[in-house]
Amino acid sequence: MEWLTEARKQVDGILSKFPRDLAEAAKETAVELLSEELKKIPVPLVGTILSKAVKQALKSRAAGGPGIGDVLELLQDMQRSDDDFLHGLTALGEDVDRLNALIGSVVKLVEETKSALTVPKLIISEPEYNPKYPVSDNELNFCLMNIGGGAVKVPEMNLIVEKCEPETKIDYTAPAAPPIFLRLKVRLSPNTFHYPLLQLNNEPFRRYGAHAEGAEDVCVQMSSETNARYYTRIRIPYKEMTTDQDKELVYPPLDKPPIPVSFPYAPCWDRHVTPDNMLGREAVLTEIINTFGIARLILEETSPSDDAAHYKLIDEKLHEIGFFMGLGYLPYVLDRFIPPVARMIKAEKQYGALKVVLELTHQTMRYPRGQFFGGGWRGSN
Repeated sequence: MEWLTEARKQVDGILSKFPRDLAEAAKETAVELLSEELKKIPVPLVGTILSKAVKQALKSRAAGGPGIGDVLELLQDMQRSDDDFLHGLTALGEDVDRLNALIGSVVKLVEETKSALTVPKLIISEPEYNPKYPVSDNELNFCLMNIGGGAVKVPEMNLIVEKCEPETKIDYTAPAAPPIFLRLKVRLSPNTFHYPLLQLNNEPFRRYGAHAEGAEDVCVQMSSETNARYYTRIRIPYKEMTTDQDKELVYPPLDKPPIPVSFPYAPCWDRHVTPDNMLGREAVLTEIINTFGIARLILEETSPSDDAAHYKLIDEKLHEIGFFMGLGYLPYVLDRFIPPVARMIKAEKQYGALKVVLELTHQTMRYPRGQFFGGGWRGSN
């Protein structure tokens, strides 16, 4: 990876210009200057990452977080070798594999357009939508950069919801690991269609220089107030600094469909969605009762056994209807589902559905407690 060696040389050159006692002095003006110098490193994304780390250290020092001295020490360690540089990037929370792929893509794009473009060209590169809810928030990742000449100023990055509808799919999984936290957070609501991401995250405007200077790997982390499916686009207004022209970058392009961002009902994960605020409650209840009915039949057709293959077969059948975690988690899932389902049944006056819930509970209780995750039922919080 040639960019590693180049980045190390650039960091070494920048640090040599600053006084050794910067860590002790930690004057805001000096730190800002260091941050700006790091941002100019002519290796796509790396300069932006290191610049942010320095600025963040200055902010977090008062809160007891890593100080500027810690970051400077990390930067000095990163100069020793390419491996140390990679370890340093990892310590700063970067996905090195993704970063390497992005840098390769950026360098290729810049080389292809460097001779042809003298005017700015702001683009979104390597977009990737990752539906992670309910384990974490749904993510939209993309690299934002100017591969042309000149410079552009981006005052805002807007997430636009073009349409919202109830999400009646159900998630029957349960937590087994902590959630992941990412960069730009936004909580979606069925009644809101415009989300200024920089403003919501207290981020300043962005400036992207020529030939990918200041390129950023952006991640939008989306959660929702209720079970819904949003159809979204990213709209980024920007100004070409050389011509003072206002333009806009849209992803996906307007001739392509928007990105559907789905938040199914998942009571084992998200306790904020209740029968009172959920969308499409009747359809959600129907889906749950139908699935519970099939699960009851699966358990009813089998009997407890000491044969591991027997339970594997049950798990496979449950997996097919959405109980991906199998029989072992079923009591825990029911423990989380039954209270809100009972409220839905009462609200929709579908009292006959109680029979299905009770029958599935009965079939589940036929199995020895040792077969279940944690050895049995868990009480609701």
